[in-house]
Amino acid sequence: MPLQPTPIYPNIDRNVEFIKVKYNSMINSDIIMRNFSIAVKGKSYRALLVGIDGMIDSGLINNSLLKPLMDTAGTSMNAARAS
Repeated sequence: MPLQPTPIYPNIDRNVEFIKVKYNSMINSDIIMRNFSIAVKGKSYRALLVGIDGMIDSGLINNSLLKPLMDTAGTSMNAARAS
């Protein structure tokens, strides 16, 4: 049976809710979601990074991915786990 495509919504809040429900985030603390913003040409865009605890290196993600994106954009990150 082929896999059904998973929707990606244009609204980030709707995507967060979809992920929380799909992966049962109330009892599954392995799913890590980090909200942050990126500024491009004077406009701020919300972004979301999703990973599985134990399968990602948080330090590597922060230093090699998130920090360069936000330093270039001059923005800040909310690195707390989404709940």
